[in-house]
Amino acid sequence: MPENFIPPRAVTQFMVNRIDPKLGESILDPACGTGGFLSNAFDHVKNNYVKTGADQQTLQKQIHGVEKKQLPYLLCTTNMLLHGIEVPVQIKHDNTLNKPLSSWDEDELMDVIITNPPFGEGVKTKIKKLLTEECNLHTIVCLPNGVFNPYTGIKTNILFFTKQEHTKGKPSKYIWFYEHPYPEGIKNYNKTKPMKFEEFQIEMDWWIFLLHYTINSKNRLVSYKNS
Repeated sequence: MPENFIPPRAVTQFMVNRIDPKLGESILDPACGTGGFLSNAFDHVKNNYVKTGADQQTLQKQIHGVEKKQLPYLLCTTNMLLHGIEVPVQIKHDNTLNKPLSSWDEDELMDVIITNPPFGEGVKTKIKKLLTEECNLHTIVCLPNGVFNPYTGIKTNILFFTKQEHTKGKPSKYIWFYEHPYPEGIKNYNKTKPMKFEEFQIEMDWWIFLLHYTINSKNRLVSYKNS
């Protein structure tokens, strides 16, 4: 996604919905800004998995964020307080890129990372290589122009990937692409007509469809698995 721009709420909701973080899973946004992804992740876990007071205490401890800039950091801390995190000490005022990945301790490893990283072009090339060779980049959702209006009109891609703990991971074998269309009657998004979460229902249905199919040696969908 475009760096330095706040993702629309519909996009953050969709990403959290598809990643589906569970109770007890550590969740990190390493460039958290004002906390849009983290607040959505908090609400998702609370609404779907928290059943008891003990669950609520677990949720309090599983949200983590890092923000380099002072003002967004303060806004993120406030956002976490408003969402019910009583003491948001897991939100750090720091720069994630100052610390090499090799120096991260065992207790700093996270189960779920969800972010809009502010990386430059050189870093993007390295990230692309890392995602395809050391991670399983399994899904790319291509969004149309205007999603980030009025800040920028460029197209946006959402990447979903997994990585196995303590290994280089499983390299990408199949990558599913989906190009999100404009809703009927809409030619562009703007402040008065922003993207809505309901538009992503087609992607969510498509996602379930893919989970129930297998692929043959010729890269063709061949069989449906009933759930």
